[in-house]
Formats: sequence, structure tokens, C-alpha cells
Amino acid sequence: MKAMLLMRIVSLRDNPEPLTLEDIPVPEPAPDEVLIRVSTCGVCHTELDEIEGRTPPSVLPMILGHEVIGRVAETGERVTKLEVGDRVGVGWIFKSTGDDDENISDEFVATGRDANGGYAEYMTAHERYAYRIPDCFTDYEAAPLLCAGGQVRPETLRQSFASPERDAPSRFFRRHPDRRRSACLSAPQPRAPAPRFPVA
Repeated sequence: MKAMLLMRIVSLRDNPEPLTLEDIPVPEPAPDEVLIRVSTCGVCHTELDEIEGRTPPSVLPMILGHEVIGRVAETGERVTKLEVGDRVGVGWIFKSTGDDDENISDEFVATGRDANGGYAEYMTAHERYAYRIPDCFTDYEAAPLLCAGGQVRPETLRQSFASPERDAPSRFFRRHPDRRRSACLSAPQPRAPAPRFPVA
């Protein structure tokens, strides 16, 4: 698969192209993980912090990216809530304890910093932290919403996307008042096809 790898910590002033396009093997999902074919991955300022070493990756090379949208391509043997073909999103929390303070837990693992992220054709994610994305969001619209994963409790994110009684992220609806919440969660909206990962 194609992936954009960060090979070393650099200053963007000295190296304005810090990522390298490489061919690497498609990852295998662990028993409680899913393999995701990535369709879109947003870009966050945190990636600049990783590249320049303010929040450095735990290992190098690393595939950055934590605003990931894609479809489940394969499931691990213990996965029960997701199926092949489900459209999912993955945010900053790759895995943690599931407790209220999981984003500051010693067991916290960050997507794209401690575990390979979405600047690739495929990535793996723990089932608990891969969220189904409603049809009303295009891949482009949904990707940046995943960035709040380190600040918003994952259960809140799951309920926001899944429950008509709860608002999905309100910033989207303020910008798109024509898409009422109930219509968004019940009827698919027309959208442009997702881009293909660039091929060298």
C-alpha cells in the first residue's frame, strides 16, 4: 500500500516536505481491531507538532493522521460491532481505558503518533474507537469532526453520531442550516465521490 511516512523529526523551515511516499505492507488487524481502507484523512496542526518534535511520535517511521474516514475492509476475530463495508471514522484516541479520563490515561495511545494513522491507503483501529459515520456527512465533512476525539469523550461522539435525540457536532449544522439533524440521520445526502490516494 502507499503511505506517507515521517522518517525523522525535522524543522519545517529547513524541510518543507517532511513526509515520504513509500510502499509498505497492508497492516493486519489484531483480534479486537478492524482494517480500514482510508478514503479521506484531514490535516491537523498536531501533525506539525509531531513533525517538529513538540509531541514526537513514540517510534519512527510513523504514519501520521488522526481525522480518518474509510470503510471496514476486514475485521479481527473478536470484533462484534462493526462489519466489512461499514463507513467509519477514527480520531486522536487509538486506544485507551474507556474511563472518563481516558484522554490523559497512562494507557492512552494516539492515532498517528503512537500507532500508525490515516495518511495511507489502509490503517488498523480498535473497534471501540472506530465510529460509524452517518450518510448525511460526506467524507470531507466528517473527517475534521474526528479531531475532537481527544477532548470529547468517545461515548459522547458515538451518541452524537448515532442518536436522533442528540446533536451531531453543532458547528456543522450552524454552517449548513439546510441539513436538519433528523433529516441528516435518516436520509442520505448527495455527495461527491471520495478521492483516491495519490499514486506516484
